[in-house]
Amino acid sequence: MNSPFENDSSREAALLALEWGKIIARLCGHASSEPGQALCRTLLPGTDLDTIRISLEENRDGRRMILNDGALPLEGVGEIEEAVEKASKGATLSPSELLLIGQTARAGERIRKFFDNRRGSYPRLSHHAHEIPPLRDIAEEIEFKINPDGNIPDRASDDLGPLRRRSANSRARLQETADRIIASQRYARHVQENYATVRSGRLVIPFKTASKAMFNGIVHDTSQSGQTVFFEPEELVSINNEVRIAELEVEREIARILAEISGHVARKAKELRQALERLARIDFIQARCLLADELSASEPTVNASGEVDLRCARHPLLILSGRPVVANDLKVGRPYVCLVLTGPNAGGKTVALKTLGTLVLMAMAGLSIPASPDSTVSVFHKIFVAVGDEQSVEHDLSTYSAHIRRLNGILREADKGSLVLLDEVVSGTDPREGAAIARSFLETLADREVRVIATTHFEELKGIAFTDRRFENGSMAFDGDNLRPTYRLSLGAPGRSMGMEIARALGFPEEVLSLARTYLAGPGADLAEVIDRLETERERLRTETAAMAARTKEAEEQRRKLEAEREKVRSEESRVVSNARRKMMEEVRKAEGELSRIMEEMRKDRRIDTVRKASTVLKEWKDKARAEEENPAVRTMMSRTAPAEQDAVLLPGQKVFVRSLSREAEVAAVSTPGDREAEVVAGGMKVRVPRDQIRVFPGQGAAKEFKKEAASRHTEVLSAGVYLQSPENTIDLRGMYADEAVAEVEAFLDRLALAQSPHAFIIHGHGTGALKTAIRRHLSKSPYIKQSMPAPREQGGDGATIVVF
Repeated sequence: MNSPFENDSSREAALLALEWGKIIARLCGHASSEPGQALCRTLLPGTDLDTIRISLEENRDGRRMILNDGALPLEGVGEIEEAVEKASKGATLSPSELLLIGQTARAGERIRKFFDNRRGSYPRLSHHAHEIPPLRDIAEEIEFKINPDGNIPDRASDDLGPLRRRSANSRARLQETADRIIASQRYARHVQENYATVRSGRLVIPFKTASKAMFNGIVHDTSQSGQTVFFEPEELVSINNEVRIAELEVEREIARILAEISGHVARKAKELRQALERLARIDFIQARCLLADELSASEPTVNASGEVDLRCARHPLLILSGRPVVANDLKVGRPYVCLVLTGPNAGGKTVALKTLGTLVLMAMAGLSIPASPDSTVSVFHKIFVAVGDEQSVEHDLSTYSAHIRRLNGILREADKGSLVLLDEVVSGTDPREGAAIARSFLETLADREVRVIATTHFEELKGIAFTDRRFENGSMAFDGDNLRPTYRLSLGAPGRSMGMEIARALGFPEEVLSLARTYLAGPGADLAEVIDRLETERERLRTETAAMAARTKEAEEQRRKLEAEREKVRSEESRVVSNARRKMMEEVRKAEGELSRIMEEMRKDRRIDTVRKASTVLKEWKDKARAEEENPAVRTMMSRTAPAEQDAVLLPGQKVFVRSLSREAEVAAVSTPGDREAEVVAGGMKVRVPRDQIRVFPGQGAAKEFKKEAASRHTEVLSAGVYLQSPENTIDLRGMYADEAVAEVEAFLDRLALAQSPHAFIIHGHGTGALKTAIRRHLSKSPYIKQSMPAPREQGGDGATIVVF
């Protein structure tokens, strides 16, 4: 990522003034591994928009992952670059070095498996995980041949176990022989101590110095007093030699095993380096996400327009300190290029200025910022920060001299793509002269379209926004009743310095303040009065806006309640109609049964009373049917609908009322004027009903554009097939990598095939054509697909593919 500070003398000053190091230190604290921390330590703001946007998308993906699945299992990732390089040059690595390599390889396997199990869920992170090479073989080899404590177990080779047992047997024989010598009568009065010890890697016995010449053997050492010699009798020499040879054989076998594993590491050097680089990158991304969660941050929109619009911005270091933070809106770049912040001392002007600068740096570095997600941040090719007093006794610089030197450097280098942050512009000299220099300095930067935020107490600068539209005022509010700052920033009006009020709150003598007030004269007093009036008017507008917002919220709540009531009535209406229909059908079935019985009686016996009985039953049945037709709920639905026009086309999803069912339904398939029946969904079941039984709601009749062409195209529609698109049968793959898209298509086809969907839409766009080619190649091999084709022009053309199951 290209830094706006590379080869720039302002780099250290800007980063130091905005305390960038503290942000990075906190970021490093969230990294799980040394390689991840190394990436965090090197993070600097950049200007490449694509890189920044990708980083912010990674943050968004990672935060969603942490919320849903928790943090990634990155334990064991270590700095293995040096060890891999040694192995590549033929060196044998130590067990601890190999263990670290094995743990890193195992971590790579865990991360790949984690994302394989969540394919398609977090594409920005899984992209990195899929580039981790398979390293299961080397991880398993190291775990099998080296214990977690660094020891080589017997299972590491076929020879190691027998060699160790032979060495142990020799050592046991050696100890038994030494114990026998110490206990024997021949040596008993010559032995100084009744134990055997080790000197120069060989087992020896402490003898009296005077006795050493009495026996054959080797003297290895003497005591400090000279009274004892550490003697290896000739009985121990051959066994000591045997033990040493056995130990050397074990050591050689262990060295061979380590060399063998190191050779495997050398052959996998490229894959191990790639795995380390991807794991470090994933750890770095996760650290950014954890920092974002700690700051309750979000991802802003980034651009290169020079516009910064921060909503509800908070300084990250204040959040991390645990103190309550007042969120403020900060804006510069459009329509004005210079924001002049005024207000009382200790009122938060410098914090507001630093907040904007720090959040711009964070966004340019790809970090989420503690501000509303609808915030906008521009990248800047140069950033200048002048905060604090730079007077220097060593270099004979006063506050004013140091300040002017810094401003002069800004004038030399600042251009249209620059951001300048100035705290107390042109301070440390005569106020009238300082104000004049400050105004000319700011106007010069405005002429260059440099974005500037400056804090000041100069009254002359507070009025510049009223005559120059390139400037805007911002004021830090002050609670006059309690004489304390609120740290709340308001845009559009200047603020008072409140020097008198603060002095009074700090115990300054009232008589001195009264005398000072008599010296306040000239335009400054008039401006203070104007500011007070503006503040009063702004407070009135704020109150009215809050009241209007409350009324709007109340109206919206009422609207939601009315909509809920309307839906409740609609549901109740449908329920009543359904119940009425069910009752009517029961009565009809009873009447039919009674009618059948009477007709049978009439057939057997043609008596006049039987005919009268049949007439009575038929009349009762007709009366009941007529009564159901008069049911209020049915009549309501009939009044709200109208018969479908003869030339109308019924479209899927269209709400209708079916007379024969006495209830609402939804059209399930296209029905043209030539169809005698229509397919509808009612009560969760799909049924076919006569078209003359269907009534349509006003505004949901047949689509006009289908009316004229329906009859002529009916045969064509039936032969070519109607491919209707809906959210359920459509997948959008634009912006994905080919392998991720193919995996998404597989899952999508599985789901629709199980649901017995007749067709589906796959949107892949045009782009370079690689994604489209990969998807269509995969579709040609799919067992689900009967036919696939580019979509019609009105449904996406060649940028989409229709598949028929």
